[in-house]
Amino acid sequence: MATPAAASDWIRYWDEASSDYYYHRPATGETSWEQPDRWICGEGYESEDSARRSRAGSSLPLEDEDDVDAPEEDLFVVRASLSGPPPLPAGGPPPLSLGAPPPLPVAAAEPSSAQREERRRRVLGEILSTERTYVAALQTLEKVYMVPMRMVADAGAKVAIFSHADLDTVFLNLDVLLKLHARFLERLEQEEASGHFGAILSGAAKDIKGCYTRYISNYAQAEAHISALASKAPDKHRYLEVCKSHPDAGGLDVRSFLIQPIQRVPRYRLLLEELLAHTEPGHPDEADLREALARIREVAAFINEETRVLEKSLVRQGRAFVREGELTKVFLFSDLLVYGVPTGRGYVQKGQIPLGEGTRVERLPRTEHLTHGFAVVDGHGKGYTWHGESEAETGEWFEEVQRAVAILAMVARKTALEHFTAAKAGCTLIKFNHRDGRSSPRWVRISADGSAICWGDTKSKECKSMMALSKAVALMHGAKSAAFYRAQGAKKDRDWLCFSLLFRGRTLDFAATTAEGLFTWYLALAALVGPRSSEPILDEEALRARVAEMI
Repeated sequence: MATPAAASDWIRYWDEASSDYYYHRPATGETSWEQPDRWICGEGYESEDSARRSRAGSSLPLEDEDDVDAPEEDLFVVRASLSGPPPLPAGGPPPLSLGAPPPLPVAAAEPSSAQREERRRRVLGEILSTERTYVAALQTLEKVYMVPMRMVADAGAKVAIFSHADLDTVFLNLDVLLKLHARFLERLEQEEASGHFGAILSGAAKDIKGCYTRYISNYAQAEAHISALASKAPDKHRYLEVCKSHPDAGGLDVRSFLIQPIQRVPRYRLLLEELLAHTEPGHPDEADLREALARIREVAAFINEETRVLEKSLVRQGRAFVREGELTKVFLFSDLLVYGVPTGRGYVQKGQIPLGEGTRVERLPRTEHLTHGFAVVDGHGKGYTWHGESEAETGEWFEEVQRAVAILAMVARKTALEHFTAAKAGCTLIKFNHRDGRSSPRWVRISADGSAICWGDTKSKECKSMMALSKAVALMHGAKSAAFYRAQGAKKDRDWLCFSLLFRGRTLDFAATTAEGLFTWYLALAALVGPRSSEPILDEEALRARVAEMI
């Protein structure tokens, strides 16, 4: 028997346009596509049981009557009947303004722990596989382009296709990136079985920040240099085209390899975000992953924004960016310490501390309120106290600032005659074997008449070998020759202290043990070899600027 409609009941109507039912509540004027708890079909009350019975004689499939616990049962809504639309109350149906019928709700089941772990393992695998691909690409770049071009530049002849200046412009810091990522990949492979990548990623992000900032800052210049070769240096352009045909290059030109470090940091961020999304709360790796993601995001933000902002106000000839951190918000340059406070769009500079002119840096004793600190005292006696979050961080900052101050302070200006006299007197230099890159200390001096460079045992100070300087075809500053690349750590640790004399068929490669030694030897040799050098010769001001940039 039909039950009269109460004032709070809903009435079901048929919509021809959508071939679907909708519901209207006369008491409030509401309309809805969703089925209410109580509704009236025509003039009578229809329950879920009656709806079920109305389907029994229809052509619609009926759910299994025994399957009373089927979880999808509650998701079904009756959409049709054999008799067509229900009879309408007097006055016809109310106007329908609900838009298209909404899709049926689907219960979103939470993935199980096993499913999350499986997805997490897939992301870990992708991190490892893409890192292998990336390292392989950097190794191909080195093998196909960098090493052959370096060998050409090492020849030192004036007719050499490429100079070391070309290599510095195009491949700046790429050798450092390759070593960093080869070591990073090795650590990932060691932890492949455990799947605990968080600590490794977090530690690598710190190294990535410094290396990538320098590379990306130079990228536009490298691109412009390569683009100019086609019109200004067709022989160099043809050489690069020949390299592209190398079997290992896969037909990719040098630009295709140079762009990959630019693309890698955003990829790290996306992979870390996905990995964290599939890591269970409380997982042993969770905290490390969050820290790693925060650092990678900071790297991306730093590369995209802060470097651009800083360049507008802090660029000066010879000034090189060294370090950035959270002492307050501090940016360390080779001759300047800049500090500021954060704003919504970046940082506002609050002050600068010149690192020359008598500036000194001192460690502070540990106190109850200052556990990790040091002081920078400028040339006028004004002191600035800085503290870090940890002993390790504070120690790194102290050493970096102290090193910058020491370099500016220790190299007093000398005349050309003073440099030449010191080189004739001799000193200990680190000599690198041009065949295998092995190094050892040697006593080195210039002959009394300035015609030869001699070297021998450091104890006896007797010179057992010599080369005539008249046969030298170039002088280079920095660890650029093949001998330095064969030596482990020379490029990273001693780059700015290194210099090479190029002869036809070989090189003499040295590293000074002090900044003063570097200036003495480079400037003395520049006076003797410079006029016929196939590589650009730096005067004292240019050498100071270059050293400051490299440090």
